[in-house]
Amino acid sequence: MSATGPSSQWDDNVQPKITPNPYAKLLDHVNRVTFPEYTGPVRKVLLAFGCIHAVTALVCITVMLIPLRRSPEARKKLTWLLRKKYVASISTPYHVMNSGLVVVAAQLISSLVFVTYIILDYYSLNSTSFALRACLHVCWELCLLPGYFGFHVTAFSSLYTCLCSPRYSTRKRSLFSHPLFLNILFYGLPVLVSIQTIAWSVVLVLGIKGEADSYYALAAHLEYGSDNWQPGQSSSNPIHKRAVYLLGNYVDQGKYFSNCWIWSSRTWSAIGISLALFYALNVANLLYVLRQCLKASQTPHQFSGNARPADTLDHNVPSYCRDNLESPTPRITLPEVPMGNSKKFPRSIVAQPSVKELKNGYIYLIVHCTIMLLDLCIHVTTSTIRTVHYEQSIVDKGWRSRTTWLVLLGSTLASLAMIFHSWRIFTERDKTNVPEPNPGILVRKFLTSHREGPEPDSNTPNFTFQRQKSHETEPSKTDKLEHNVLSKSSTPTSDWSINPMQPSRSPPQFSALDDINRYTSYEMPPISERDKLGGYLCVPSAHVP
Repeated sequence: MSATGPSSQWDDNVQPKITPNPYAKLLDHVNRVTFPEYTGPVRKVLLAFGCIHAVTALVCITVMLIPLRRSPEARKKLTWLLRKKYVASISTPYHVMNSGLVVVAAQLISSLVFVTYIILDYYSLNSTSFALRACLHVCWELCLLPGYFGFHVTAFSSLYTCLCSPRYSTRKRSLFSHPLFLNILFYGLPVLVSIQTIAWSVVLVLGIKGEADSYYALAAHLEYGSDNWQPGQSSSNPIHKRAVYLLGNYVDQGKYFSNCWIWSSRTWSAIGISLALFYALNVANLLYVLRQCLKASQTPHQFSGNARPADTLDHNVPSYCRDNLESPTPRITLPEVPMGNSKKFPRSIVAQPSVKELKNGYIYLIVHCTIMLLDLCIHVTTSTIRTVHYEQSIVDKGWRSRTTWLVLLGSTLASLAMIFHSWRIFTERDKTNVPEPNPGILVRKFLTSHREGPEPDSNTPNFTFQRQKSHETEPSKTDKLEHNVLSKSSTPTSDWSINPMQPSRSPPQFSALDDINRYTSYEMPPISERDKLGGYLCVPSAHVP
């Protein structure tokens, strides 16, 4: 008993040494790297943002249907796509797109692509399909393209609004502000961005295909080696050599796809940074011009007491604006109110609706552009994270969740800002029926006067048409004809005059990004009348060369 007892107890305590299967262990590690996991809340985040983008697509469709409920004249002003804007002494026009229509259409496409991206991302969480992963990367590339178009069109609309203002309309156009150069940029940049998007999509799909082929070959061989493995097997056997070769091929294909993804992210980061700078520069210049209009509208030094504003502004404003100040109905004079405890001017100037709308439009533009720039910064940050922390954003659960949050958050902010922008354009109506001869209103009228008048001939520049017309009629006959027509006419000579039987159209609210889209033509006022505003817009150019 003493001989068998210790030996049996020793056998019970000693465990046999187990050698793990190296092929099975390597296959498990390859699967964890190739198909990483997400954190739990990611599914809820995807569902929430998917609902947001689905609702956004419905709102975009609703906004696009708004012009169909308006009158034919209003529908014509809102549904045009491309127009030409001529400037003095240059036969090449600026090509101006309808920012309201383009933005809402781009946002509709972007929301639909994002919904597709979210659906694919949701099903790829627990999927091992490389085809689904390839579609996911293509959708990611396509998600950024419509947003770029929206920013591109709004930035150029801001630039054209500044370049067509009286401050810059009489200047000699430099290379960077010449219509031909800007038209090349306007059409060339979206084409280049579209080409690089398609190119990177094809490259990423080919990279995923190569990675999938190498993975399937490696996984099949590792499963075969795991089934035929025995403890103490030599490392010089053919199965081991083949596994090492296939593993090296899989790593090379993974590095190739990683480099493609990194350079794609770097390209989009460079595009986002350059677009943000271009957008911020144009918006800052537009805000500067609009700020000068707002200051001019709130400056009381042109008026003394209850004097007629038309008398004091008679020598400072153009003739076509000066004639419109004379109203066939008597003007009601309100009591004077103090301004700055030193000067007084009529209360009607303080409470002018157009001045209030101008201020509201200025505030709206600041908020809108801030949100859009924040969205650009978020997309640049996401692309930078994908570039710097590439391995963490693929393997680590936390980094994958952060990148998903940032992508969806940036797209949501941009969609809300763009939809509100188009909604504001399509639903805005004139609310004022009384002309208000305030300096700021006249400045705004002068600033937007190139968007009023008869429909221009698309094939003939404005200045050529006016020059031919002036040669057909002698100046003396023209003066006599105008004098007879004005003396015998009993109706107002302009839309700004008041008719007691029919209210006239009031000055529209100046919205800097969309006011260029509101009228049916782009006729500039006479060149001889452009320098008669008394310096309201003669401000130093801080942003536009």
